[in-house]
Parts: sequence; C-alpha cells; structure tokens
Amino acid sequence: MLVCAAVAVVVPAVVGAPGAAAAVPPAVPAAAAGDWTVTTVDPAGRPSISRLTGTTPVEAAGVVRTLRYAGYRTTAERSVTVRPAGMSNDTWRPAQWHLTKYKAESVWAKHPGKGVEVAVIDSGIDKSVLDFAGVFLPGKDYFNARGDGGIDLIGHGTAVAGFLGARANNGSAGAGLAQGVRIRSFRVFNRGTGIDADVAAALVDATDAGADVVNMSLGSPGLSTAMRTALDYAIARDVVLVAAAGNDGQRGSPTSYPGAYPGVITVAATGFDDTVAPFSNRSPRMDVAAPGWDVTSVAPRNGRTDGSGTSYASPIVAATAALLRAHHPTWTAGQVAQRITSTAFDIGTKGFDVSSGYGLLDVQRALGDGCGLPCAQPEPAGLVVEVKVPTYVRRGGVVTGFVSVTYDKRPVGATPVRLCVTDTRRVCTAVRTNAAGRVPLTRFMKSPTLRVEAAADVAGEYDGDVVDVLDGLQVRVRVVSGRVLVAAPGASGQTARLWRWDGSAWVDHGSKTLSADRDTVWTGLVRPASYRLDVGAGGGAPARIVNPVWVP
Repeated sequence: MLVCAAVAVVVPAVVGAPGAAAAVPPAVPAAAAGDWTVTTVDPAGRPSISRLTGTTPVEAAGVVRTLRYAGYRTTAERSVTVRPAGMSNDTWRPAQWHLTKYKAESVWAKHPGKGVEVAVIDSGIDKSVLDFAGVFLPGKDYFNARGDGGIDLIGHGTAVAGFLGARANNGSAGAGLAQGVRIRSFRVFNRGTGIDADVAAALVDATDAGADVVNMSLGSPGLSTAMRTALDYAIARDVVLVAAAGNDGQRGSPTSYPGAYPGVITVAATGFDDTVAPFSNRSPRMDVAAPGWDVTSVAPRNGRTDGSGTSYASPIVAATAALLRAHHPTWTAGQVAQRITSTAFDIGTKGFDVSSGYGLLDVQRALGDGCGLPCAQPEPAGLVVEVKVPTYVRRGGVVTGFVSVTYDKRPVGATPVRLCVTDTRRVCTAVRTNAAGRVPLTRFMKSPTLRVEAAADVAGEYDGDVVDVLDGLQVRVRVVSGRVLVAAPGASGQTARLWRWDGSAWVDHGSKTLSADRDTVWTGLVRPASYRLDVGAGGGAPARIVNPVWVP
C-alpha cells in the first residue's frame, strides 16, 4: 500500500566525553511538531523503540542528547506511516480453494506444527473466534498498555492469522494451513494504519518472546533506522521473517519494506489459475508467490472474510515455514527460506522473475512429500530465448523488460535477435544482445494488449518466445442475495461471460456487456455453486479470467 515516505532527521553520534555537544537541528516553528521514532541500542545489542508525539525537531534532539549521555546509541527520525498490505472485501461462504490446492488434509495428518510459535504483527487477532481456541497466545497491544493483542477492529490480522493456523475440523468458520502452531498477536494497527515505531518495537518484542517465525502483512516505502535495527536484531537471532510484497503492482510497484529487506522472505499473490495477480508488486527482491487473490479466511466474531492481497499470501508461506521449523528443528532460518524457494513451482517466465520470484509455493515438495503441484521440468539445454516483461501493465503505461538469450544456460552476447512488438501495429527490428546476453526493452503501451516476440539462431539452433502484456484491468465481483454483481469501471463496453462449475466442467451461464457507471448483474443462478467470470480484454486479446466465487 502507498504510505508517506520517511523524512529522517538523524542526530549525528556524539564522540568524546559526556559533556560533548550533540548536533542539533536548527530551530523551526512549533507548527513543525509531529511524531518521532526514537531508536536506542543498549550495550548488549538489544534495540528499544519508542515514539514521541507532538514533538519539534529541537525537542527530539534534546531527547537524543540525554539518552546518549546515558551511554546509549540513539537516533530520532520522523515516524513513517505503515499500512496493512491488503484489506478484506465482501464476506460470503466460499470454498477455501488454496487449501484444496495444497492438499491440506494430507499436510495436517503428516506435519503437525506443534511446538512452533508464529508472531503476527498486524491489527490484532479476535481471540474470541472459536478457530483460535488453543491457538492464540497473548502478545502486546501498542494502543492499550493492558491489551494482549486479542482484539481486531478491522479484521485484517484475524484473517491473516486464519490463513496461518485457524483450527480445522471443529465445525467453525475456516481452517489454516499450519495445524498445531501457536500464534502470538502484536497489535500495531488500530483502524487502518500504524507507524514504524510500533512495528519495529513489535518485531523486537516478538523476537524476545521466542517467535520461530514472524509474519508481517504490511508495508511502507520508507526504511527507517528503527525498522532496519529491529530487522537486523531478529535476523541475527535466527527468526524466519515473512512479509507481503505489496499491492501496488498497477501503480508502479514502489519498493515496500520490510519485504524488500535482505533476509526477509517476500511473497507475491496468485489466483486460482496460478497467475500472479495484477495488483501484486513486482520486485527484484521477490522470493516466492502464494495464493492471495480471491481467497477466504476467518473474520472477527466467528465470521468469514473473502478478499485479495499479498497480505493473505504471506501467512500461507509463513505457515509453511512454521511446519518446516517443526519438522526440522535444527534448521536455520536461511535453510528454511532456501527450502521454500528452491522447491517452488516455476510459473510465468522461465527461471527467476520479478513477479513470482522463484515460483509458486509448493507446500508438499517443501515438506518432502513429493510434488503437490506438477513437478518442474529440467531447464532445457542448448539455445533458449526468453521474453521477460510484466504480465499486466495499465494501458497508457510503459512496458519495461528484456529479451534473454542463453546457450547451455550461459548468456550469449553480440547475437542477432529478431524482435517484433505489436501494439497498434506490428513493428519488427533486428537487434543484438549485449554482453549479458540481453536486449533491453521499453515500449509505451497504447492498446489493451502488447505482444512481444523474439527469435534467434545460434550455431544452427533456433528458438523463440512470445509474451502478451495485458491491460491491468481491475474487476470487482460481489455476491449479494444469490446474484453476481460485477463492477469494472475500466472495462466499459467489454463483454463478460459467467461460467458455472458443475463438478466436471465449466458451464456457460451467459454473457453481458459491462458498464462503467453501474454494476452488471447475473441472476437465475444454480445454487450453491462456484462461478467464474471471463472479461474480454478487447482488440482480439486473451480474456482476463477472474478467480472463482462461491454462490451459496
């Protein structure tokens, strides 16, 4: 989620005797008073994070000076706003397709998570939910000194914890992937946002409480000293850190912390058809993808929530990490992370990519139970030409990427490549790879679909690749009183077709033309059943498939 960037005012370290003067920011009007995050590190290396409210830079510098005189390494900087990485949408009774994908019943039988503790740094967890009986552990509430993290005013943390470890087979609500784990709640969001001081303090507190895994379904474009210090503290103590990649994939994918920090497993979101969601951030620090597009979990007051976001993909990976820590108690955090990424199922472009990292999480393969998803084929030898561009780019934006040419997995430089780009018209050019075996690509996208084709001939071998970049269409599907309502303001005039799953095949339930200013409604549905929506991308482009919804 977009958040305001940090404006740091860090007081330089004081050198010399206690009487030495600290550098003090120049005096500013009282109107500049605001919230500050203060980070101190004691001689043993433990960070302590606190916040100052309604404080001017001069006053903040005075606090820093006092603490430094006492022998603490201290910095103060403007507090950074942090938001959950995905909020829940409408609620209904859907099927938890991500558990079916990962054969959850088999996982529960073979891999109990007993003895493992996971910390959830979020909006709290509604501990009254029946699915958290025997699962919830008291943590800390950074808005209420007497709180234990057991309330949730917005439902985000409750849903996240549900994906992770909600109790199964108890006749209530949903279920989580990691059965037997205990979940400790650290409440840093009140009604939608929080600040870095609380998130950093929670990470230190969770580490000190003995967390084996920490899930952070949140993000900020700024990395403050407090966050960096807390992350380093947890990493040095062998805690597995998992974070959402962020939901700004259609807004330029700004860097999101803590996900982008080295040592944190960064998680993208995928849908029912294993494609990366258009809202999911793209990042060179991406590690793995997991279900997070139209997925279902528990909600406060024993309800159900259905929503989308990398927030919901992150706890599924955290659950897998927890099961690995239970199954391999001597493994380090690095070994757990390596196991998750090395066993992932490659999706999208071949090899690592900025959309899905090393691929889609394969829970069974990570746990040593064979391949839950189709086993990846060996990388082909010989000549390989790959087009690496985003799957979705909003029309009017810029498509950036490259064409890669390798031979026996080694880059081939100075090689002729025929490159064709089809937007409003098809244009083909002859180019050459650079020393890294790549042809950089930057194109302005004018049409609903931009097609990139590349081909090369090396040592008598020919290979090529074709990738379609689709307009980042946003479609919202709701189920109200047995009707399917579709809102797609960016798809006015396009045709949408509804399909029903009859247990063996998708059955056509009719098509309608979408409107920009009102919902398009399908009625007369067979109930209960799972429905899927296809939205034509226009101009002969492939359809945009919206993940299935459950109509009770």
